[in-house]
Amino acid sequence: MLRNPGIFKGIFTTKEFKYDRRSKAHTDFSTAEFAYAHTVTDFLQGFVKKKYTSSPMGDGIIGLIPSVNSDKSTISRILIDLNQKVLTRFGEKALKDLND
Repeated sequence: MLRNPGIFKGIFTTKEFKYDRRSKAHTDFSTAEFAYAHTVTDFLQGFVKKKYTSSPMGDGIIGLIPSVNSDKSTISRILIDLNQKVLTRFGEKALKDLND
């Protein structure tokens, strides 16, 4: 997997989560809010066609939190491109297709 440098798209940080015309700082999240927000916006949004958002997630790009979150004011996520191909024993496949 690491032989394809195109998989890693960079680091993305935010200080707040915007929803329903409101925003809330990540540092004010409960554990449930934190898990839900990052599962939906950073991971699941990567599988949706990107249309009307400025988020870096979408069109096969997901965000993962690569470390433990503590009392930081910003949350860093590593961006991964699931459309990139990796070499498997069956030939090249996109990361998003590895379970096929």
